[in-house]
Order: sequence, then C-alpha cells, then structure tokens
Amino acid sequence: MKFFIHGWATGPQVWPSSLIEGESFLYNNEEFPEISDLERTVKELWQTRKEKIIVVGWSLGGMLALQLAQAHPEWIEKLVLLSSTPRFTTDGLYTEGLPLSIVKNLSRRLKRRQRETQEDFYREMFAATESAAAEKFNEISPAFFSLAGEGLQKGLDYLLQTDLRGILSQIKVPVDILHGGADEICPPAAARYMAGLLPAAKLKLFPGAGHVLFFSHLAEVLKIIEEGMEKNG
Repeated sequence: MKFFIHGWATGPQVWPSSLIEGESFLYNNEEFPEISDLERTVKELWQTRKEKIIVVGWSLGGMLALQLAQAHPEWIEKLVLLSSTPRFTTDGLYTEGLPLSIVKNLSRRLKRRQRETQEDFYREMFAATESAAAEKFNEISPAFFSLAGEGLQKGLDYLLQTDLRGILSQIKVPVDILHGGADEICPPAAARYMAGLLPAAKLKLFPGAGHVLFFSHLAEVLKIIEEGMEKNG
C-alpha cells in the first residue's frame, strides 16, 4: 500500500497515473497541510489494512511524512522523500534552505496576485533543460488555480515555521531520498543534510533535474518506490 502526500500549491492531481497504479491512496484535504488529519487518515488505513504503508512525500509533503514517521513508525514500511527538506528556510546555522526574504516575498505576492504567483512558482520548479516535463505539468496546472488563497497561505506559514532538524535522528524507518541536482525550490544541499542525519537513509541525486522528479524522471522514481534503492548514489 502506497500513500502519496503532495506539495504546496498542488493537489492529488499532480501524481502521474503510472506512479499511482496498484493499491495507492492520494492524500487530499482542503486544510492541507494539517498533520493531525494526516495522522488520523494513515491510522485508519493501517487499522483497516493491517499492513505497513509506503509513504511517498513530495516537497512540503515530505516534511509531513517525516513528522508522521517520527511519531508513528509502527505504521510505516518506508519513506520515499521526493525533493524535500527538513527546513525550508535558512537561519544562522542552517544554510541549506531558501533565504527567508524569498518566502516572505512569495507570501506578499500571493495576497495580491495569486494566479501570477502560482504560475511563477510552477515555472521555477523545472530546470531549463526540462521543457517537456514542464509542458506535462502545464496540462494539469489549471486544476490548482482554484485553490483557496487561505489554504495556500497556511502552507507558506508551515514552510516558514517548521523546523524538523531535531527529529531526523529519531526516525528509524528506512528512507529513500530522491532529489534533483538543479532543484531551486529545495536545494540539493538539504537532501545531503537529511541523508547525513537520518539513521536508515539512502540518497540518490539526479544531476540537472529540478523540483518535480516524478515528471522528469518518472520511470526511475517508480522503480525506486516499488523496489527500493540498492545503494547510495
């Protein structure tokens, strides 16, 4: 059983059909991100299926997956973190995120020009060499322009406030970390940071790839979700 958690400014429509074939559950909640609801949902699945779950989290969804694994390892077979991070912004000791000013500016722009802000964000998710993947994303992006501004702001507040560095060493479940080497939303340094602190983590970097690996490298991502990662890369 696979459980998919999407990232900011998207929804369950973001997952390609081939990635979610088989027994999969796509997390969907208008209050996203909401860790307490996520816990209730996964608990219900676990109690119903009586088997551990593979949790696939992308970007902000990966942060939620880390919280879930730290609190409830008994529910989880493994985590697959796609383009995620333990902390979205930098601070005095942590340089692997984005400058705080960038996220605050995103928040201000969102309140004034929501659609334009989303469009800019979606463009930044793809590297210059990923035009084909970006075009595929553009086919589904209209579904996300109707997202409520309040919910998007709640997601930005989560990204501004959440710091998961302190729980990484407590997460004992296996973790496969997949990250683009040209990711400008969650820098690849964040993936290396997590791999160094998670006790059972393996890291694979995709040179030249941006933030949406499951569009640009779908076959490889699918194989790792299904079979696991053979070795650190």
